[in-house]
Amino acid sequence: QIKWVRPNIMACILIAMHRKHRYGYDRCVRLLEEIEDIEHEYKSNPKSLARAAQEEVGIDVRKMIFEKREVSDGTDQ
Repeated sequence: QIKWVRPNIMACILIAMHRKHRYGYDRCVRLLEEIEDIEHEYKSNPKSLARAAQEEVGIDVRKMIFEKREVSDGTDQ
């Protein structure tokens, strides 16, 4: 099922941008192109991408994912 992870994430991002910010087809295509450019820039290296997200946006992706797992697992209750 690993082959479906990236498409699922991309679909969630596009749906979220459409729902929250009313992104249409053209803006979604440009967003996907930008994502691909960034992946290429960082050679799809997860550590480099996570570091860049922290430095550029202030989001600790790893912490965010770990906290979501705890909540969904019920281990934080």
